[in-house]
Amino acid sequence: MADEKSLQDLQALIQRSVAQMEPAHQKLVLMLQPARFQGQVWEAALLSQGVSVIWEPGYLDPTQLLDQMKQQQLNLPDCLLIETEVLGSNPYAFCRWSRAQHPEIKVVLISANQQEISLPEHHWAVYQGAQDLLPGFSPEALIPDIMASISRLLTILNWRPLQQSELETALLPLLPQKPQSEPAALEAAAASVISPRAATLLPADSLNLSRTNPRSDPPAATEPEKPAKPPRKRTYRGVTY
Repeated sequence: MADEKSLQDLQALIQRSVAQMEPAHQKLVLMLQPARFQGQVWEAALLSQGVSVIWEPGYLDPTQLLDQMKQQQLNLPDCLLIETEVLGSNPYAFCRWSRAQHPEIKVVLISANQQEISLPEHHWAVYQGAQDLLPGFSPEALIPDIMASISRLLTILNWRPLQQSELETALLPLLPQKPQSEPAALEAAAASVISPRAATLLPADSLNLSRTNPRSDPPAATEPEKPAKPPRKRTYRGVTY
């Protein structure tokens, strides 16, 4: 039996679903994802593709949630996107229950702690009633990871093909900010320095090398001037001149 706080959380989520309810022709995804980064990525990606999404970051019981929505005659979501951690030690028990009670709802499981899902594990999840079992996203490879996962989810929803440019724009604020690399910093610094070739094209006075370059080569040594030879004397008829 759910405690009072859980019931209050359920009621708040149902109210949000009513406020965010989109026209009937659009798809609605209800996401239960406590991992903040994973939830942010999924929410941004789905909204960029025109899919309405309600994100619940808490640990709510999806069986009670669906029952409450049904009792209040609310439109049920087209897809439940659920982190396996929310479903406890046996997430496939919910998949079997949902397949029996709400076969029209697609259940897609996420294992945020895994970067890769093995083929046997994926087959077992599908056999138990899930439409898919998707890995988590790595910040270092966010774009290719989400492109693969969102494409699979859009196919499950029978929605339009992936709009890549809209997806990349939506994910841009979530990408890790990389510091300027050392080569780029050196390149930027070099742009403000006169290149050696340009220096040869400028007058020496404009470069002021004698004052600014203490390591410049000294002037080449010059040989001392040789003394001039005395004029040659001649003698003519006993007279020297």
